[in-house]
Amino acid sequence: MKATKAAIIRQAQLAKKEIASGRLSTHAKQAVDTLADYSNAAVELLELALDEAAKEQPDQALVDSFIFLFGQASEALRLDIEAGYKTALDIAEMVRKRLVTASQSGTVDPSMIWTLAQSFGAAKLDLGEELPAVVEHVIEQVGAANAGDNDPAAMLGFVADLVKQVDGDAFALFSCLNETSVGVPDESRAAMGMALLFSGEAAAAEASIGWLLDPATVVRRAAANALGDAARKGKVTPTMLRRMITMRNWLPEDSRPALDAAIATARRKGVPPAQWDDVEVRQLITTGIDGSGAIGVLAHCRNKRKNVFGSLVLNTASVCAMRGHRRE
Repeated sequence: MKATKAAIIRQAQLAKKEIASGRLSTHAKQAVDTLADYSNAAVELLELALDEAAKEQPDQALVDSFIFLFGQASEALRLDIEAGYKTALDIAEMVRKRLVTASQSGTVDPSMIWTLAQSFGAAKLDLGEELPAVVEHVIEQVGAANAGDNDPAAMLGFVADLVKQVDGDAFALFSCLNETSVGVPDESRAAMGMALLFSGEAAAAEASIGWLLDPATVVRRAAANALGDAARKGKVTPTMLRRMITMRNWLPEDSRPALDAAIATARRKGVPPAQWDDVEVRQLITTGIDGSGAIGVLAHCRNKRKNVFGSLVLNTASVCAMRGHRRE
């Protein structure tokens, strides 16, 4: 039986406390499952989030619940697009147009538009032609509204809080910031990586290397140049150097010279690349090819006394996503 709009609202109400606390237990999972039975979930959740946020006294926990579910619906939409469903393409275009319209109405808080656009982009959906300009504009609006909050000490405190929230996991930190940078101008993304590198937080410095893989040339070069500066100041660790060397051949030709220079500087400073951990591969499990042409790989490894699991998704012979623990 197909889910109804009322069912989605009811599940979002039940799940809002769990989502607000950062836990995805029974109600949150049931809410996600409900979306599978709703044909137009992304558009419906977008409207629900906008409507609730526009109220004189909105239920912010419910807004956040709708936004979370909108992100889940967007991921499902991407899978449908990859599987070749034309209706999914139409729905994605409806979402893009609705976000543009909402941004022009003057009745929606710019931060709300930014959050929804981030959820849409984080699902690896194309922002289209108009939405990137909208996102850039709302970022400027949000920045202007918070112009008095640019205290460097506050920024360093913000980075320290993020590091604490992810338990010092550089990969989780990069993933979090990378998702929130959807639609952010290239120059701002480049500055984000440099801010992490020189924040004084070890995990943040390690996470900054991730910007070497940014799709924009200007961001990749800025990250490589910043790493060269860090190397001259003795801030590149053996682990960072090992990852820089590993990632070098993953970069397009236009971004390699700057990284080569950073690696050479670190070596001249006497930084040895860290040795790889002695990891035993216990089992590799692969899925069949799904409707979108993707193949999943699950690896079970043993590192000293710890079990390590990592997963990889391959699509049309290229890596399109990587997830796991203690990955490199």
